[in-house]
Amino acid sequence: MNTTVRTIGVGAVAAGAAALVIGVGPAAAAPDTGSASGGSADLSVTISSSFDTCHLTVTNRGPDTAYNVIAGPSSLVALLAGGPPRYLGNIAAGQSLTEYFGGCGFIAGAPLTYFALSTTGDPAPANNTVTYNIN
Repeated sequence: MNTTVRTIGVGAVAAGAAALVIGVGPAAAAPDTGSASGGSADLSVTISSSFDTCHLTVTNRGPDTAYNVIAGPSSLVALLAGGPPRYLGNIAAGQSLTEYFGGCGFIAGAPLTYFALSTTGDPAPANNTVTYNIN
């Protein structure tokens, strides 16, 4: 019985640590005050690369400021290659920010998928993800 409890405890600790590493735990709590009820911001994501670095550009098409923007990998391959999601802060309507992730040139044949989201409501979430394919 004690062995089972320890196993469950170790599993819970490992799951909690993994959640914090990929940015979904308490450490990823958004520090700004923007919320989904405070307007609308259409984020879009594009990607380019230079040898081993992905350049992920997040653009706010408006009409309002996108608060607490987070961008990062949404596929396991992209997470392993480029690291955890990153907090970009706020993006005003009409503005863009670019974040860099490693590993774009090293995993041929595996699509790397990235996302962007914010605490401001997004009327067109379909353009919040992008996939980079290495041939």
